[in-house]
Amino acid sequence: MDDFFWQLKEFNAISIFLRLFFAVVFGGIIGFERRLRKRAAGLRTFALVCAGAALAMITNEYLFLLYGSTVDPGRMSSQVISGVGFLGAGTIILNGEKVRGLTTAASLWATAAVGIAIGSGFFLGAFFGFFVIFTATVFMHKLEEKADKNNRFIDVYVEIKKNFGIVELINYISEKDFALYSVEKSKNEKTKEDVECFCVEINLKRQLEHGDIISQVNMLESVVYAEEIK
Repeated sequence: MDDFFWQLKEFNAISIFLRLFFAVVFGGIIGFERRLRKRAAGLRTFALVCAGAALAMITNEYLFLLYGSTVDPGRMSSQVISGVGFLGAGTIILNGEKVRGLTTAASLWATAAVGIAIGSGFFLGAFFGFFVIFTATVFMHKLEEKADKNNRFIDVYVEIKKNFGIVELINYISEKDFALYSVEKSKNEKTKEDVECFCVEINLKRQLEHGDIISQVNMLESVVYAEEIK
């Protein structure tokens, strides 16, 4: 096994092919998990980012071997890290007051780092990096869902008819013996002129299903639309 990894560090046609192959495989596996969750960046995007980062490091190694110390062996990797940051930003979407795509953007950035490790021949670091990233995206998602489900605090984005105001919502919170922590007026260009938007933070004081709370808020006469901000 040691001989195999040592051969991958050699700079030859077989080594270059295997580095790019493993980059596509590792990146593709992480991207496949994102695709299963219906995210914008999926299998192909992650595979290409990882392979591209690996190719950048392979090219940097080639230039270093060709020109010697006049070439900075880490220059391309730093450019890849910053460049993928801009790509990841394109996956982040603001929908009302809800931000989506942060995990996908972070996964893209981290996957690029795995590609850099593979491209430089650091397969042990690449393998552990892949394992940690894949574990975080798959299993920590379940922990987050469990934490959100048992959370006594809930942030609600709500659209209310202007002629009603927010009084009915405040009365609902008081009747349920909840605590109103904060109310902030929000803006949403997609809403009608007779609708006001608010972000409300509520302390439920006990463990309740957040979905039930949102359903009850949506049933209020003054409420046009309500959703939980996650």
